[in-house]
Amino acid sequence: MKLKFKYVVLLSVINVLNGGDEELTVQQGD
Repeated sequence: MKLKFKYVVLLSVINVLNGGDEELTVQQGD
């Protein structure tokens, strides 16, 4: 469980570094 949580956090950090706002907008539009 902890490993999965860390993995989700890591993906979130990467998403923010890549421009999380834009990613969220794309997902909502889709």
